Amino acid sequence: MSESSSFNTLSLLPEIVLALAGLLILMVNAFSHDRARASYRWIAGLGSLVALLLCFQPLATGDAFMGTAVMDGLALAGSAVVLVVLLLLVIGGEDYLRTRRVPLAEYHSLSLFAAVGMLALCSAGDLVVVFLGIEILSISLYCMAALLNEREGSREAALKYFLTGSFASGFLLFGMALVFGYTGSTSLTVIGESLQRLDTSNWMLIGGILLMLVGFLFKVSAVPFHNWAPDVYEGSPTVVTVFMSTAAKAAAFTGFARVFVPALGEASASWVPMLAFCAGLTMLVGNFTALVQTSFKRMLAWSGVAHAGYLLLGIMAAGDNALHVRSVLFYLLPYALINGVLFLLGAAITRQRGGEYDLDDFKGLAADQPWLAILMTVCLLALAGIPPTAGFVGKFYLFMGAVETGHVSLAVLGLLTSVVSVYFYLRVVVFAWFHRSPSGKPAFTRPDGGLMFVTTVASGLLLALGIWPNLWLFMTQNIG
Repeated sequence: MSESSSFNTLSLLPEIVLALAGLLILMVNAFSHDRARASYRWIAGLGSLVALLLCFQPLATGDAFMGTAVMDGLALAGSAVVLVVLLLLVIGGEDYLRTRRVPLAEYHSLSLFAAVGMLALCSAGDLVVVFLGIEILSISLYCMAALLNEREGSREAALKYFLTGSFASGFLLFGMALVFGYTGSTSLTVIGESLQRLDTSNWMLIGGILLMLVGFLFKVSAVPFHNWAPDVYEGSPTVVTVFMSTAAKAAAFTGFARVFVPALGEASASWVPMLAFCAGLTMLVGNFTALVQTSFKRMLAWSGVAHAGYLLLGIMAAGDNALHVRSVLFYLLPYALINGVLFLLGAAITRQRGGEYDLDDFKGLAADQPWLAILMTVCLLALAGIPPTAGFVGKFYLFMGAVETGHVSLAVLGLLTSVVSVYFYLRVVVFAWFHRSPSGKPAFTRPDGGLMFVTTVASGLLLALGIWPNLWLFMTQNIG
């Protein structure tokens, strides 16, 4: 292997640009003493946009640093979702950041550093890089959860996230050590080749795989490692909640697929049954708990748990047939857009009614702001999986993957729990369109232009991907 192909730093340009933008914000903040607040948003936005464009240039492909980073279709799709969410928050989160007095330099720099960890996880070709990527994104998110440190809920969320996240990282690292001990390598490619000739029923290998599974199930908030998610999502600043529930989850699922499908696919008999059990429980617990929530933020948090179950169906199917990993990647983009729009609009709408995220706060929305009600309705229908939205197409691919690999009962369970979810999603729609505003509550006003722009574009994209899914499928055509 030539030196250039061994290191190939050009393929890591997106990560380098994001890291430099984060450092530049810290430098500007240090020397301007917060007088250049407006520049933080521009630096973060420009850095995110350049990184996104660099993902699609020809030099950002192939292996880097002797195969420890791999810029293939899987990495490209995962990275694109992360960077799209980052741009959405930079443009649409300004109003929230300003009114809640979130420290701007710290928020923007930490979000860029977290994105570096997410991109590293998406393109990891080695277990060491997988762990480094997870830790970089996790440490940044622990700090971001505590950005509103004058609020007890924010401090509690950060502490809970840190303690449970550290616990999961320990499991993940111990599992990696056992897999390394058995295969003799941390390279995902070498591990996959080794398992073709080694005994895949060895206790050390199975133990390592199960411990790694615990770590990843925590990161994607799947049952039984999900209890941290509703409390952390509720206590964290909403823009941070959006980042955790969309970009971080997209990166975690991409890393999950990268480790388990190509590297541990030969040992799928040891982890697919466990994953199938967790996927079924996750869909049931997430949907039925969301059914009784009265807080919009907690309802979305439990809905996120349920959707982790749907995505686990895709990982499970990919364990039997690697091509099904495309269904996971297809669903990640609409899922990230839906949750991003709903959390941002929910924060803007409920803040006008007192900021408690109560479902009753949506009453009378259509009468005052019909366009906001339409955007909310499109996203909630997409989350429920109703055509012609991208949510319907994504769920269709996930359930078909489960059926084609012989997991018909789980596909039926996914379908039935989706029907249950229609109730709590449409409840918000009914409140917005068919209920009058309670007396004494202020009328809704239009949020700032940036938020309206990104939520309108994202909602339009959800409809476009539902009608023409090939717009996003072409990104994943070389995966498998």
